[in-house]
Amino acid sequence: MVRLSPHKAALLLGSLAAALRPTRRTWLAGAAFAPLAADAAPDTTKIGRGMRAVGTPNKELDLDAALGISWGGASRCDAADPSCVTDGGTGEFATAQPVPQPAGRIGGVATLRISIAGNDEGLLRVGLYSETPVAAETFALLAQGAYKDTPESTPAGIDGTTWRVDKPFVCMTQSASSQELAYRRRTGSRKTPAGFQAASPRKIKPEAPSTPLPAGALSVSKNGPGPDLDFALSFAPSDGKGRYAVGALLDDASMKLLARLGSLPVVSSRAALGGKAGQPLVKVQVVDASFDNT
Repeated sequence: MVRLSPHKAALLLGSLAAALRPTRRTWLAGAAFAPLAADAAPDTTKIGRGMRAVGTPNKELDLDAALGISWGGASRCDAADPSCVTDGGTGEFATAQPVPQPAGRIGGVATLRISIAGNDEGLLRVGLYSETPVAAETFALLAQGAYKDTPESTPAGIDGTTWRVDKPFVCMTQSASSQELAYRRRTGSRKTPAGFQAASPRKIKPEAPSTPLPAGALSVSKNGPGPDLDFALSFAPSDGKGRYAVGALLDDASMKLLARLGSLPVVSSRAALGGKAGQPLVKVQVVDASFDNT
């Protein structure tokens, strides 16, 4: 057997890599036959964010997860399929819990119609507590598309929600950038007008003590919704540390939909890049919302 010097071995490996690297022509030709090509994907996944499929992570070194690539591993499923719950972790289904007993007097009901991967999944009906007026009113105004933290700010609606699954919570955030995108989508604007001003409320003092949160509770941090208008729905019970409840889901259908949201495949929690860990791989939208006083 011929022994090669390290220098010659490196040159040989480099030439082999160049020979095996696909050209643009061969790459495009191969893409036409790829099983996960966009043209072959179901319509429901075409509107989704991220990859067309999601896979379980490798047990050892998982370079896919480290790079935020969510389709590594051997076990794969369509991210828009309700039976696909792989999340870069255990891939367990969230269980629909019983409707919680209200922890306060319900002063009004916010109703959100949810779409997942382009499919109407039904309603989340949230009763808001009168005992937490600031946070509850903020959520109610978001449901009406009318939240403003100052007279000059542009009204914000809950249609700009960025969703994230952080067990045991389904988190709903309204950052300045998501408000801007929602405004452009709502008005059909290609560019954001100069007068646009996102709502960014200040932190507040706790309106209620931190207590254990049942499944179905709507909660905020001890400082209120905060600048990013953060709310979270519990799809499983938790100790509620650092949070307090401002409302609760009202019926079985809402609890079932919450479990569906809690089971969505998401960007791996081990993703080191992109800052999108926990966000669903398919598009989740509030397509309609309203609020009614009780």
